[in-house]
Amino acid sequence: MEFKNLTIEKFIQEVDSESPTPGGGSVAAIAGSLSAALTAMVFRISIKKMSDESAINKFKASTGKAEILKTRFLSLADSDAAAFDQVMESFRMPKDTEEQKSKRGKTIQMAFHNAVSVPMETLRSADELIAEICLGIEKGNPNCLSDVGTALQLINTCAYSALYNVRINLQTIKDEKFVDDCMSSSQEIIARIKEKVQEMNSKIMETF
Repeated sequence: MEFKNLTIEKFIQEVDSESPTPGGGSVAAIAGSLSAALTAMVFRISIKKMSDESAINKFKASTGKAEILKTRFLSLADSDAAAFDQVMESFRMPKDTEEQKSKRGKTIQMAFHNAVSVPMETLRSADELIAEICLGIEKGNPNCLSDVGTALQLINTCAYSALYNVRINLQTIKDEKFVDDCMSSSQEIIARIKEKVQEMNSKIMETF
């Protein structure tokens, strides 16, 4: 089941169920996709009011980037659910013999590596989108400021939610270098996003 093929109501019903998937990681990615869609919308509306060819080309390029990220986030929503399903499946493996225990342990570790890698990609994608959102806030049509501001808050939610999923899954991983690398990288990314969100939110609030 691909979430992009579901109605909004059906997706919400899937979240509101006894199944652990789709969970926070998928919802985070959906928030990212909505943020990218709003950003692309703002660029399109802004272009209509532009006459400078250079500015138009820049906004067209940013529209394309936002569209790419919108699609990537949708794919990550599915990937996150699949990654957690793999984790659950690995815990159901037999553990009656030492060989089975060893295979099960390795499979669990591989599954958790993947369960970290997916939200890390969501976090990196949020980092990419924030630059486009900033452009929309600073140079876009001022009548769209509430829309791009909503995109800003959505990508902030996406980023922190992805970070939560990275951190919780890292707790089970035994590879210390992998854990350290992910902790360091995720902290750097979230710090950049936090700074930009605060800066852009201040600019928006000063306008109203």
